[in-house]
Amino acid sequence: MVGKKYYKILIIFFLAFAYTGCGKKISRLEIGGIADGEKNRRRIVSDSFNRTNNLTTLGNAETGHLWNYTGGAVYGVQNNRAVLISAGGGALVQINETDLIAIQIEISVSGTDFSLIFRYISGATHWVLQFDTSLGGLRLEKDINGISTVRGITSISIANGDTMRIELRGCNIQAYISGAKIFDIIDCDAGGETGYGFEDTAGGTVFDNFFIEALE
Repeated sequence: MVGKKYYKILIIFFLAFAYTGCGKKISRLEIGGIADGEKNRRRIVSDSFNRTNNLTTLGNAETGHLWNYTGGAVYGVQNNRAVLISAGGGALVQINETDLIAIQIEISVSGTDFSLIFRYISGATHWVLQFDTSLGGLRLEKDINGISTVRGITSISIANGDTMRIELRGCNIQAYISGAKIFDIIDCDAGGETGYGFEDTAGGTVFDNFFIEALE
């Protein structure tokens, strides 16, 4: 009788020990809408914008990548966040990776027209996940040699603190808002382009915690 009781206690202890990972509870981290237990992904680019205010440039990301700009835009750092200072356009970094990556940005303050940019080569060829209040929601759009094609549209809005995320796996493009998947398409256009970033067309949007990570 005592032996059986002792045996049951050992089983309970073993299960508890295995569940908590050597006595430490395993947290569940929502990445791309899927719960991953403390899965550390390699950060290719990372920028929290936690640096001295600068109203003329974003400078370099914390990983050393230089921020470049489109459409004559000027972006700067204000209160540890990225903001558009003048002219509507994008802020981009260039990387070598084009596949099995995720791009994410936090929208600290939601404006009226802003985008997460990916697979950018020029103003005529790139992709955007765009929020526009005049459209009443979000759309996934590609511009190839100046020809725009909407690949997805939804009435979902974006609130302060939401995240916009794109995951690229070959020709598969998945888009998420704060972990909830909103688009899942197959499209190979501009698959080899290496510019990634964000854009505020109308002003008033505040960006934070930008990163690109490997999905492998």
